[in-house]
Amino acid sequence: MDMYVKTPISAELRARSERLLEDFDAVIGPTTAGGWYAVGLRDRSHAPLVEAGADSGAVALALLRRNLRVAMLPVLGPQPNPRRTAPTGRGPALLTG
Repeated sequence: MDMYVKTPISAELRARSERLLEDFDAVIGPTTAGGWYAVGLRDRSHAPLVEAGADSGAVALALLRRNLRVAMLPVLGPQPNPRRTAPTGRGPALLTG
């Protein structure tokens, strides 16, 4: 399982994502602004779809077009990290599990 995060998520939310990935191919955590804070993938080969998608709708649509089963995480509002990127500033952080 791979989990891409733009902002830190709780251990509880990560565990929930991992449980969902037992039954789904992907999970998306959308934000109220239209973006996403986390995307989990069961199969790493779909990572380019996540890396290219700017908003949660685009990512979900790309995954669904590949006939993947997608589960939604809770919608979150504005996050405390104003950059909404990984500490390196290069984009989403990749957490593997």
